[in-house]
Amino acid sequence: RWGRRKTLLAGGIAGIIGYTCLALSVDFVTATASQMIIGVAVALNSGTIGALLYDTLLSQNRAHEFRKREGFRHALSLYTVAGASIIGGFLYQIDHHLPIIFEIIAMIFGTIALYFIHEPERQRIT
Repeated sequence: RWGRRKTLLAGGIAGIIGYTCLALSVDFVTATASQMIIGVAVALNSGTIGALLYDTLLSQNRAHEFRKREGFRHALSLYTVAGASIIGGFLYQIDHHLPIIFEIIAMIFGTIALYFIHEPERQRIT
């Protein structure tokens, strides 16, 4: 209903708010509320990127490439998480807030990048 781009923007903004609240949380209740906001962000992003990729490929008559490209995108995200976990461990040793601060910065850049994404026409099955 919102469109994929707006859904991803809402997810990015919710993620930024959630991680900022988590960085500032002082007790269990605020940390739990922060995790709930982050959960909303994850839910908004879940499946939206794949749908955007599929419709983009479909609009270019390249839908047959979807499984290959989606698999690569998923694998790349897993490798990125692994690398970020290692880097986050080193950052945590310096200051326990640094991994969250870097996450917020990355989400801000990602959300800004969403403004430059062209959303293809939605393909409806009739």
